[in-house]
Amino acid sequence: MNSNYMLVGRLAHSRQSGVFASGALLGTVDGGWPAPPGIVEHQYDVYLNQLKYESFFTYNSAIGFQGIFFSLFDMLTDYPENFNLKIFSGVTAVLSAIMMAWLVVWFFLHFGALPAIFAFVFILFSEWITLFAGDIFWQLWAFYLPTVIVFYYYLFKKSENHKGFILPALIFLAVLTKILFNGFEFISTTLVMIYTPLVYYSLVQKWPLMKFIDLSIKIGLGAVSAVISGLGILITQLSTVLGGWAPALSYVSSTVLRRTYGSEASSLDLSLKTVLWTYITGRAFNFQFIAEMAHLPSLEEVSYLTIFVIFIITSVVFVALSFYKNTIFDLKSWALFGAMWFSIISALSWFVIFKGHSSIHTHLNYIVWQMPFTIMGFAFLGNFVKVLFSLIKKKFIDSVILKKF
Repeated sequence: MNSNYMLVGRLAHSRQSGVFASGALLGTVDGGWPAPPGIVEHQYDVYLNQLKYESFFTYNSAIGFQGIFFSLFDMLTDYPENFNLKIFSGVTAVLSAIMMAWLVVWFFLHFGALPAIFAFVFILFSEWITLFAGDIFWQLWAFYLPTVIVFYYYLFKKSENHKGFILPALIFLAVLTKILFNGFEFISTTLVMIYTPLVYYSLVQKWPLMKFIDLSIKIGLGAVSAVISGLGILITQLSTVLGGWAPALSYVSSTVLRRTYGSEASSLDLSLKTVLWTYITGRAFNFQFIAEMAHLPSLEEVSYLTIFVIFIITSVVFVALSFYKNTIFDLKSWALFGAMWFSIISALSWFVIFKGHSSIHTHLNYIVWQMPFTIMGFAFLGNFVKVLFSLIKKKFIDSVILKKF
């Protein structure tokens, strides 16, 4: 999944030609399409050894604001190049960890320690979150920023007047930030998961339907405005390297078609069922590194299918127990249940709408299951276990009291 070399190529290009040369786009020095052999190593060689190069091949599908930011840092400091790369990766990892921490803290504030621990343990052992967290190209934290903002906005402003425009403005800025830093990758997932906290709060606070619809529209307008603004920035960048507005618009249009259903390439002609099954049966956890560290026998991998089966069984028991006795689970538990299952739409939206992209990038797209469906799911499991423990504890105490009297 290493796409960092395009940022490294940008750093080399910024140093030789300027931060805003070639539209400030990411890319590769002495590159091309298809990529020449050894192109990845060449980017690091040119940057780390301050070598000259002949040409720069732009990556035209992302704005690449991190390239501007890191290039400025690189030019304004005297740190060695290899140290700068460590700083960039470290900063990215810290930002990603902060986003994950905010989610865990939110679960703790609403549901207590056990659901937060379940979510934390899942994040800790998630192979895909680990792989993406410090990646300077992907900037994982930016995908979660809009959703985290909504979670905490209603946590601290419970009496929100839904006629206000503060939240839509925040969503505009957050989505635009996401697009600036990692382009339009997983954009449908990012936009849909913004509504996960909205679904939760609408259920737990018993919003009138019209309030939910009104807020949904306003948040949607803020998000769509950010997407349009991001497209405008990208098209402007492309116009400087492709020779005008018409080629830039044509490139964006062809890219959208290629990533959805519009390409005739046979590699994109897999059925939707095949694509979905690939991601459902894919690996969620790989415990082999734990086995190697602890000198244990080889441990089994855990697939997403296994996790989903656990979610489904737990959900069925949750609903059955609620029908048996409707006071077992409180309104917050039901709101979490509803928000969790709503959040699966976030991942499915990318697999379905951008089937072309998903059929090729099977080394990447598993990450969308964590945006935020599986994280919500493990918090739900933790809350379910917490409630069951409290029931068992209560029954045990009651039985002891009955025996004494």
